[in-house]
Amino acid sequence: MFYAYCFYFGGFLRWNKFKSVSGELYASNDIITIIFLLLMSTMGIAMVGSNLPALVTARIAGRFAFDVIDHIPDVKADEKGTKVITKNEIKGKIEF
Repeated sequence: MFYAYCFYFGGFLRWNKFKSVSGELYASNDIITIIFLLLMSTMGIAMVGSNLPALVTARIAGRFAFDVIDHIPDVKADEKGTKVITKNEIKGKIEF
């Protein structure tokens, strides 16, 4: 249906002698160019829709990461009475 409509409309433009922006009559190569332009652009727009959930998830994850980065700890290292711990005093292990 899409191709039929494009060829119909292209024939309509040609039959009624409509002119393009450059002032020339529409030719068959202009019509084919328009058809492929419309097909490629609609396919690109359609493919964006399948990636929107991933973009939303990435935005949420980014917000969580910036919340952690911007977090101000309750204990300040320069307050009186706080003990500074060196990395040699820290013992433990990390498990995944």
